[in-house]
Amino acid sequence: MSTSLLDITIVSNFDAAEALRAKDAASDALGLQSVYIGQEVEDPSQGYCVLQWGSLSARDAFLRSAAYETYARHLTVAHGPFVAYLSEANSAAYATILAAPVQKIGFLVARTDLGRERVRGIMDFARAGREERAEKHEIMGEIITAAVDDEDCSVVLDGWESVEKHRAYAARGVNTSAMSEVIHTLDWFSSRHVLSCAESMP
Repeated sequence: MSTSLLDITIVSNFDAAEALRAKDAASDALGLQSVYIGQEVEDPSQGYCVLQWGSLSARDAFLRSAAYETYARHLTVAHGPFVAYLSEANSAAYATILAAPVQKIGFLVARTDLGRERVRGIMDFARAGREERAEKHEIMGEIITAAVDDEDCSVVLDGWESVEKHRAYAARGVNTSAMSEVIHTLDWFSSRHVLSCAESMP
């Protein structure tokens, strides 16, 4: 049973002060559970704004409000928003991800049969290793889910102690070979390290 949902926007021409003004504009919205503002490590001109909602109806009400107009004025949207439901387990994982020093946010869009097959395979591969990664403390929470209204878009979020730790993990032979088989079949792929610019709302 879904307990909440994420609304993820990739922001271009990122300005932390403007993004925090957007957060302030949204902060009183009914049903809003948390706001995450982050700046990309690989390209600091790009950022991420993630709103966690208690329900789709709460998000829809916000989109029709004057507060949303103010919120939107402070953000230049590059991609999104991507909306994904969170199960109860994923909601707990999301809290862990937010508490990590580094967040990794990724999207895999596959609109061909081969691409969809490869994405299913890499997701199964990732899920199979989840327990081992947790036991070895290699990762600090992870979520793999599909975007609402677009089953061809997979959303991946996880937390890491550092960018270097994730890069070392990703560079292992089995991980590199598994991912390389997938990327060339995708219509769009993005996977970036992000550093929080502000505390999440309680």
